[in-house]
Amino acid sequence: MRATHASVMVGLLAGCLSLPASAGWRAEVGRDPLSGAQRCLLRGDAVLMPDGYTDVHIEPVISGNALVLVTDSEIDASFGDLALTVDRRPPQPPPLAPSRIEGHSKVVFEPIGPLLDDFRAGAQLSVALRFWPGWPATGIVQAVFSLRGFTRAAEDFERCNSQPVPAAGSR
Repeated sequence: MRATHASVMVGLLAGCLSLPASAGWRAEVGRDPLSGAQRCLLRGDAVLMPDGYTDVHIEPVISGNALVLVTDSEIDASFGDLALTVDRRPPQPPPLAPSRIEGHSKVVFEPIGPLLDDFRAGAQLSVALRFWPGWPATGIVQAVFSLRGFTRAAEDFERCNSQPVPAAGSR
């Protein structure tokens, strides 16, 4: 019975490992995480990670000239150590430091324009985050996003932005 169970588990794991990887990034029309307006967005795959108390989703969204990290949890910026890196290059002065926290759960990096070439050439985007409450401090956590598919999605995003955005609910 154990051998059968083990064989099934190995087969399931092998099947999972052979699934095609997702594109990682996609351009789409959707609700802007900052303004709420319908517009072209460039979305990365969300990651699920612990915030020190529970698991939260973190999704990178490029809207206009801003990268917005949308979370399910409240961000703690009180330590001043939130940062963004591409391929583990050390953080540098703005624009790699966040510009602001919006609505307690969105980290905004802007302008994003200077970083787009790094995103196109890079393999992964890492973001150092902290979540509230700050006491007891839960510490800094790293959210890592693949940049696979970013270049093609960025081209689609540019095309999308060159056309009128359809109104919400229209086809």
